[in-house]
Amino acid sequence: MTRFFAVHAGVLPVIVLAVLVVRAYLLRRHGFAGERSPAREDAPFWPDQALRNAVVCLAVMATLLYLIVRHRIASPTGTLGAE
Repeated sequence: MTRFFAVHAGVLPVIVLAVLVVRAYLLRRHGFAGERSPAREDAPFWPDQALRNAVVCLAVMATLLYLIVRHRIASPTGTLGAE
């Protein structure tokens, strides 16, 4: 528990700060849109991108739900937690 707290309180804020600094640098250098390709047209957000986002969100949620309940499925008693 002590190590988790040390990582949570010391290392993660440094990593988040580094990512934010790199992101701000890249936004200032390239702008928000970056370079646009003339061969590819912009697609509308609704319904194309919204559907893609929904499918990916459902896949991530299903994976997390499976990881949470897989021990209960495999357990002969059907209980979670320590014995």
